[in-house]
Amino acid sequence: MTQLRTINGAPLSSLCFGTMQFGGTAGADMSLAMYDACRKTGVNHFDTAHVYTGGASETLLGQFIKNERENIFVATKVAYTGGAGKENINATFAASQIRLQ
Repeated sequence: MTQLRTINGAPLSSLCFGTMQFGGTAGADMSLAMYDACRKTGVNHFDTAHVYTGGASETLLGQFIKNERENIFVATKVAYTGGAGKENINATFAASQIRLQ
């Protein structure tokens, strides 16, 4: 797996795995199997969002990365559900942080 370097020098996989189906059509066991397959091939960058499977994607990903957070990069998003104001963006981000723990 090709690795990129971040500003602090940590290795970042050149591929990012999307977790849109974690907790949806891919149940917990299948999601974990996909996560494990990614890790075995060197992928350490995962994409998620609070709107993916009603937040289940973030919750499962948070469980999977629990013991190796220092090696994982997570990209999540904030949608305009509730508006694009500062308060909504901060609240959505805070809820994502909780699910990712």
